[in-house]
Amino acid sequence: MTKSLIKVFILLTIFTSCNLHYDNSKTAEILMLWQLMKGKKAAARSALVPASIAGYKVHFKADGTVVQGTATGFVSQWTDETGNGYNATQSTLARQPAFISNDPNLNGKPSLSIDGTDDFLNFNRPVQDDFTIALVFRSTQGSGGSIAWYAGAGLMDAESDGIVNDFGMALNATGNVLVGMGQIGGPDIFYASRSGFNDGIGHIVVWRRDRFGGFSYLYVDGVLQSQAAGNTQSLTANAIVTIGAIDSGYNIFNGRIPEIVIYNTVVSIMDMEGLECYLSKKYAISVSISCL
Repeated sequence: MTKSLIKVFILLTIFTSCNLHYDNSKTAEILMLWQLMKGKKAAARSALVPASIAGYKVHFKADGTVVQGTATGFVSQWTDETGNGYNATQSTLARQPAFISNDPNLNGKPSLSIDGTDDFLNFNRPVQDDFTIALVFRSTQGSGGSIAWYAGAGLMDAESDGIVNDFGMALNATGNVLVGMGQIGGPDIFYASRSGFNDGIGHIVVWRRDRFGGFSYLYVDGVLQSQAAGNTQSLTANAIVTIGAIDSGYNIFNGRIPEIVIYNTVVSIMDMEGLECYLSKKYAISVSISCL
């Protein structure tokens, strides 16, 4: 064991012991990092169903309860599977996403199709402090060329006008997955993945936000794409969250969304990887994690 590895391990241990906001699962995360530093592969993960993970707050899945409105094949309500009542709704027929019963590019599973023109759903914002958002999508498009999430095609968004405490997730025209948050007094904070995720196949996005620690982490298909300091504000500017658009009707997403899960905690890395394995197997999406 080299002195440099010993120093890194000591620093990781001190950081975790001082960061009281994190739970005891951080010990397992340190051991996993330690194994990687020694050249060992991380242990394979078992798939975890979303409801088994602490902080389970909102869950939309197209193979769950989807209410079709006055026109067959169009979704007026995407029911929250947690029972917490955060149902996503759209009363205007012309703006209702289409229900796709069998998407061959998502392992034959159903999905909601957002048309890129005027489709979206709204639900009451369930989180504002710590959270983890996992979202599955596929698309061949996107919007905008910057890394500002509100300039992209909205995947899930709670943006509000002005320099305020808002947040959102989007896809831009070069296939970068974008997340970010605003803060009163500025500046807005942006995180971006590599480009190319508008390739028409399924992808799993996870955003872990630690309000008190002041950091956010963006993953796509099990790979950490971006991590950086964020703000420590409660993101309460918009009481409504939109699926498929920015701020209830702007920059409409064009593609499919089969599942969204939201937690009101910073889900541990081990639980996150278990969730990614679950979604990977369900939708036949390749991830970098070794899944059992």
